[in-house]
Amino acid sequence: MIAELELNHENVLNTTGTKKVGDNHYIYSELAEYGSMYDLVQESEKLDEKCARAFFRQLLNGLQYLHSKHLVHRDIKMENLLLTKDCTLKICDFGEAYIPGMEDKENPGTEMYRPPDKNTTRAIFDSFSAGIVVFMMCTGEFPFLGCEDETYKEF
Repeated sequence: MIAELELNHENVLNTTGTKKVGDNHYIYSELAEYGSMYDLVQESEKLDEKCARAFFRQLLNGLQYLHSKHLVHRDIKMENLLLTKDCTLKICDFGEAYIPGMEDKENPGTEMYRPPDKNTTRAIFDSFSAGIVVFMMCTGEFPFLGCEDETYKEF
């Protein structure tokens, strides 16, 4: 269903075709040769502020486009942000995505990036996850690891 939306944006990994072979469905996409944001941050430990700001701007640009199409990604994380050889960020992996009319999943996305808000069909879901991503780009760490504070436990 997501593949049928024909998404076309510079910060979204675009589908170039689909094919069904037996019970299997294959989705072909453009190439992002430079790997994932996760790989880049692991390699360099953290990004400098100027670089992180540029990637964050691209992420928000892509999310704004998706949300304008009434699509909530729900699995924004470092591994789902791919990079091209010219350092363009591409949002990928729409397996957890929600569009109006779809049945909602319980606890979609990756736990460490999931917001406390239980409404998983709103754009705020992606905004919270984007905040986790930019924190990780700048520090190389998850923001809440090892936190024993009572507020965090309630969170």
